Amino acid sequence: MKYLFSTIIIGILFISSCKKETSEIKAIDTSIQTANATIDWMGHYATDGCGYFITVHSNEVKAINEDFIDSTFIGSSKVPVEITFQYLLDPIKYDCGDNPHSSKINGVLIHAIKKR
Repeated sequence: MKYLFSTIIIGILFISSCKKETSEIKAIDTSIQTANATIDWMGHYATDGCGYFITVHSNEVKAINEDFIDSTFIGSSKVPVEITFQYLLDPIKYDCGDNPHSSKINGVLIHAIKKR
């Protein structure tokens, strides 16, 4: 009984310490932009890929809400798209490949994306 209680307490502590970090999304301004862009699929994060990179206004950015991007873009590179988005105030961190450190890049919040 003593070991069961200890195991339960350790399990609760472990689960509570594994919360995913949440951060407030801060757009630079309230204006939402629409622009032509390209989207590149760089592989699944689980297999050392880098997800999606978007080039808009000649700048490479990552979406804070990559799960918003339709899965039909997986496996594609340099796909011309029209994107509706907001820039974020602070760069976002991302992890990919075998790089032991997080990288930072300018971020966007996507509102809509469609092929051109």
